[in-house]
Amino acid sequence: NKLKKYREKQKSIEERNLSKLQEQDKRKNMNLFRYLDQKENFKREKMFYKKFTDKILSKHQMISQIAQKEKERENVIQELRRKNEQVIKNDGSLLVTNYFDSYLELQTQNPKTK
Repeated sequence: NKLKKYREKQKSIEERNLSKLQEQDKRKNMNLFRYLDQKENFKREKMFYKKFTDKILSKHQMISQIAQKEKERENVIQELRRKNEQVIKNDGSLLVTNYFDSYLELQTQNPKTK
């Protein structure tokens, strides 16, 4: 009789241990799934922000290139105006027309970007 009670007790202890282990496994699996899901979400967010920042950077680059070209054009125009004023002071009307022609040629080569 004692032996029977002992076996039942052992069996119930084993069942409890087994159920505890199964519960632990379930928790581990849930944590693993949660971790993998978070990792996947993080990857998606990272890709989204990378695309977003790439777009911003490319637009910024385009804007800075346009600004650089505009600045170069403005510098050339200023240089032509300076030369034109210098020529007017020297009273060389033929040279004035030459500089004005080169200015017009420059305008046709580099039309203002919108």
